[in-house]
Amino acid sequence: MIIRQDQKTDVAEALFSHKLHRSFLRGLPGFMEWDEDDRLAFVAEGIAQARARNLKTEIGIASYAMAAWWMNFGFDAQSAHLSRVLRSSLPEIRRVHMMNEWVSARLGAPNDAEAADRALGATFWQMAPWGKR
Repeated sequence: MIIRQDQKTDVAEALFSHKLHRSFLRGLPGFMEWDEDDRLAFVAEGIAQARARNLKTEIGIASYAMAAWWMNFGFDAQSAHLSRVLRSSLPEIRRVHMMNEWVSARLGAPNDAEAADRALGATFWQMAPWGKR
C-alpha cells in the first residue's frame, strides 16, 4: 500500500480540526451551545483565516481562532499595526504573542483601541532580544 503525501496531509488536517474542536468544547464558554455544524464551520473558518495570515503552527492557528471567538473573525482589521504584524516576516511565536497581548488589551479596554496598539508596541520591544528571525 502506498500512502501519498496529500493523503497524509488530509488526515493531519482532519485530526487537527478535530483536536481544535474538542479543545474549544472544553475551554470556550458557550461554544458547546452552538449546533455542531456551526461549531465545525467556526473551526474551519478559524483555521482558514489564521492560515491567510501566514500562521502555520497549531498554537498559532488555535490562538487566532480563539481570539476570533472573543472578537469575531477579521478582528485584526481593527488595527493596521496588528494586521502588519500578523502578515510580517517576524517569527510566528513573536507574532502570536503580540496578537495575544493586543487582544487581551482590547478586551480589557474595549473603548480604547489605542491601548491595544500600545500593548502591541510594548510587546514588540520587550521581545526584541528574541531576534528578527
